[in-house]
Amino acid sequence: EMQRSLVGSEMCIRDSISYAGGLLSYMQNCYDTGAQGKEFVAKLTNITTDVDIDLTLTSGNSLVYVGGLAGYLYSTSQPGTQYALVENCTNTGTITVDCTDGSRARVGGLVGYMYNFGGTGWTGGRLDGCANTGDITLKESETQNTAYVAGLIGQMANGSNLPVAAPSVVNSYNSGCLLYTSPSPRDYAASR
Repeated sequence: EMQRSLVGSEMCIRDSISYAGGLLSYMQNCYDTGAQGKEFVAKLTNITTDVDIDLTLTSGNSLVYVGGLAGYLYSTSQPGTQYALVENCTNTGTITVDCTDGSRARVGGLVGYMYNFGGTGWTGGRLDGCANTGDITLKESETQNTAYVAGLIGQMANGSNLPVAAPSVVNSYNSGCLLYTSPSPRDYAASR
């Protein structure tokens, strides 16, 4: 669990990577089903990041997850246990991702990709009381298969075919500008 932090710096990456975040690259919530039955809670509370991320991909076949707080948030929990939670967090840094080499990206002002896996009665990851005020720029090429970019979360998904709560966003907003350039009509972008 991380709380009450202010992170500020610059990140400039020129390589093919999988995860990039202003605070952390990958965060997972899980439950150990062994004899101990321990729960490992992934929780970010009262954190502000002011990290400018400038990512240029060069390999031509990467899939990257980029967010102002976390690149990838994976949530899985048992019934009655805590889900992954991002609460009262803000990103003020800018994010620039250049995928003109043909790579694919999931880019969000707070989280690049929020994924939930579970079963009946399980709860999904949650973004609550958060904000992004940083500008986001995503550039793509004609060979791009698909990319997702948004002010808060680039992509949200539920990885189970069972009736399980999907990841959720409540009491949160984006006021940053979104600049998205791609000649492909299949790509998705959302802002304010």
